Amino acid sequence: DHDHDHDHDHDRDHDHDHDHEHGHEDEHNRKLTVDLWDDCYPGATGTRRINLGFAMGSKLYATLGGTESNALSFLQGQASDANIIYEVQLNLVITVYETHILTEYTGVDWDQGDDCPMSLNTHLDYFTAWAKTTAPATVGTEVAVWQSWDDCFPGSGTIGLAWIGVLCGSSPAGANWYNGAGTWQVFAHELGHNFNAQHSFEEGQGSTGGIMDYGDGLLNGEYQFNTQYRKTEICSHLTSVVGSCGAFTTYQAVCGNGIVEGSETCECPDQSTSCTCCTNCQMEAGKECVPSSGECCNDQCMFAARSTDCSAAGGPGFCDRGQCINSECNSWSWTGDFCGINQANECLQRCIYPSGGVCSDMTGLSISGKPANSLTGPSCTLNGVVYGGQCDTGVCVAADPTPAPVVAAPNSDP
Repeated sequence: DHDHDHDHDHDRDHDHDHDHEHGHEDEHNRKLTVDLWDDCYPGATGTRRINLGFAMGSKLYATLGGTESNALSFLQGQASDANIIYEVQLNLVITVYETHILTEYTGVDWDQGDDCPMSLNTHLDYFTAWAKTTAPATVGTEVAVWQSWDDCFPGSGTIGLAWIGVLCGSSPAGANWYNGAGTWQVFAHELGHNFNAQHSFEEGQGSTGGIMDYGDGLLNGEYQFNTQYRKTEICSHLTSVVGSCGAFTTYQAVCGNGIVEGSETCECPDQSTSCTCCTNCQMEAGKECVPSSGECCNDQCMFAARSTDCSAAGGPGFCDRGQCINSECNSWSWTGDFCGINQANECLQRCIYPSGGVCSDMTGLSISGKPANSLTGPSCTLNGVVYGGQCDTGVCVAADPTPAPVVAAPNSDP
């Protein structure tokens, strides 16, 4: 039996700037500061794909707007973002080989539905059984593992769970709760467990550094595995499977597949090879985004102003760095929808309050011990620099705050 690890919200204070069009603009600089483990497994000097299965529960499908294109874009974004670590350090390009997206609740045993009745443990047990027996791509011959996403994070406690050391093996699964822009870090951490990585707590939890620590996922200012503590166990596992598992395939970046990879700096939403400001998957100099990617990218291929109204997954939202950000107001039963950003403080949201009422600043109202109108995660203007700060519980702070300590749960041994 393999251990599986309870991972708590290790990303409360630091969200990664995530933009599909421009996500890899500084990857070449990264390669100088993050060691490529080119002796990790046979053939590690050449880049190859690792094909994975990506599944989504019906509640997250609804949260993301209830369209296949939104759901697929989210899952591709998870892979693109995690490749900041996996491609640069392991020479493995995480590739969405197969998806299984539940568009409505029909009683599938691993699907939470609207009420999220299952613990992450219970969900993972059901999901693992499904991945082994009935998933649409076979583990070992087509994919290395299946990972699931759903929108059931209660705000604290366990945010991800995964079996350790299971690539192409007997419990090939991991599970992730949606956490806004920080979700990719949860996924990168849980996939690390599948790759046989333990937690990086050797120099203290939250102070050892790297994606397998709790904290911001950074070591020396970069997202990476902590080479000192994680390389041996990851490389021994990869060495044992890479030659025999069909999920590892040759790699060549494909322009037009919707994934920003290799030397690409953009992809077109319609999966063509060229569109406005993006030619052969290269962004025009000085441009930030592709207009057809949504209403948060303007006709000049620049991000729409922070706080511009847009239609988010769950209802009205606001633009931030080219993404339409959903507001918690849209999911609370006691408020109506989001109705704008506070003009005096861009880290405060306004909602219809009470539900059916008028647009309110919601001053003095709290939920789960924090002001209900406060935002955490979106960017803000700091010292005159647009996007220079990050909202943290309603206050604009420097973009790399010290992560809050997180209580660890023990390993369980199912």
